[in-house]
Amino acid sequence: MIMRQTQRKLDNGEGWEDVRLQDLHKGDVFRMFEEAGVPVEHPPGITEFIAASEPYQSDARTLEGKMVEDVWTIEIVSNPGF
Repeated sequence: MIMRQTQRKLDNGEGWEDVRLQDLHKGDVFRMFEEAGVPVEHPPGITEFIAASEPYQSDARTLEGKMVEDVWTIEIVSNPGF
């Protein structure tokens, strides 16, 4: 299974803490990294996101060519103003 590293911005804005995606909350600022350590970008060049929903488990779907079930998902706001 593909495991991305997730980090939430600390309340003081001066650092990051490792968290599980399912432990984020609406309004949290976070970033993610692929297994190889490459930052997730969406859209290209944007690496920090705001959680626009609480995390939820999605239905079965294809992810990178493989059928997966119960993938944790979160709606985001990509904000180039960070």
